[in-house]
Amino acid sequence: MERYRVVAVEPLVVKPPHWMADHRLARVVVYDYAADRCVDACVEPSTPAWSRLDINRSQPMLSREEEAAAQKAWASDATVQAQLGMGDEPQATMHYWGRTEADLAHTRRSAAVVFGRAGGHPSLVVVVDLLDAAVTQVVPAAQW
Repeated sequence: MERYRVVAVEPLVVKPPHWMADHRLARVVVYDYAADRCVDACVEPSTPAWSRLDINRSQPMLSREEEAAAQKAWASDATVQAQLGMGDEPQATMHYWGRTEADLAHTRRSAAVVFGRAGGHPSLVVVVDLLDAAVTQVVPAAQW
């Protein structure tokens, strides 16, 4: 697993009278797994410099690559496969922080994958540690 991942790259619009209103800008968000921090930068693609750089402990939304990594982890986990019911499929994948400080997800970037039948109630929740791409919890949805 990578120790960092680009989570988002998006155009950034600055309106007049701001001094950067005529500049072509982009926002780049990178999550550094090793340091458990977020790097949020405003860059001007035509120059090698940034106009703003913020390093903090925030948790940006999951990237599509992180969602795919969570899916790969649960799909290859025998415990998850044994607990899925007939017709259960992933209903949602979301960022998960952990409920208590004892949860590994409280200190490591993690995803929660909610399973259930199409149109039905959730049946199972699987927590995946995104740093090691490993399942850390498998919990019946009713106990979640």
